Amino acid sequence: MWAIGNMLYRIGALMEIEDQVAWVREAGFRGIGFHAHAGAPGHWKGIDPLQTDSGDRARWRSALAGFDWREVHAPFSTEIAVRNLESALPALTNVLQFGHDVGASVVTVHAHMPDPLSRADAGAIEAAMRDLNRKAVACGLVIGLEVVDGFDTISEWSLSNVGVTLDVGHWAVWRRAGGVREPGAMGAAIRGMGKKLVHLHMHDVVGDLDHMEIGTGEVDFEDLLHALRDIAFAGGLCLEMNPDRVSPDGIRRSLAALQSRILDMQSP
Repeated sequence: MWAIGNMLYRIGALMEIEDQVAWVREAGFRGIGFHAHAGAPGHWKGIDPLQTDSGDRARWRSALAGFDWREVHAPFSTEIAVRNLESALPALTNVLQFGHDVGASVVTVHAHMPDPLSRADAGAIEAAMRDLNRKAVACGLVIGLEVVDGFDTISEWSLSNVGVTLDVGHWAVWRRAGGVREPGAMGAAIRGMGKKLVHLHMHDVVGDLDHMEIGTGEVDFEDLLHALRDIAFAGGLCLEMNPDRVSPDGIRRSLAALQSRILDMQSP
């Protein structure tokens, strides 16, 4: 039903990014994500757009071909927020062009939109997102804003190529911190987003730890998947595991756990 992918970062021991792509393909994932950032020496790896020329980008486009979807995760420094719009917008323009060149379908961007926003701040963010939407259309990309709140605001913009990347673990932690634990909350949020939900980051939450193996924690994935079915979700599901907490085998088990839940949901 949905193409499940994996976010490149580090898989067990530190691996070259090319080796991570091969691992993800061999493990049976149908989608792939990676960070538009060189990474941290000795800790994790991504692909730095500033260090790629046209030939490099063509090679990456070929290497990533065959996956149902390809996600580029924008650097954390490009978070959409009132305080840094002037610096984030040029950097995101470069990321969008990079995403186009390597054949990406979605670019995830962290965003912070406290509720309520002042009229001036709301106007500034909306103007910035309208500009980015035009650039995303030109690049053939969808922008998924990774937020835990402000879904209604994103819907009200009515932008064709801007939606939400829902990080289910971050959202669950945020809701718990606010004292909200009611059953069905995540499904209700997904149904409320409807077509503005374009992509998901999938991981579980165990106590105060997120990016954990699927099925080992408190996230209600059955509720989540049924809500996705209800809104006819057509995007991708990307595993986003912490390699210090989840082994390569745990990543494979997470894929199998999601696949099993999806099959059970389809049974009469």
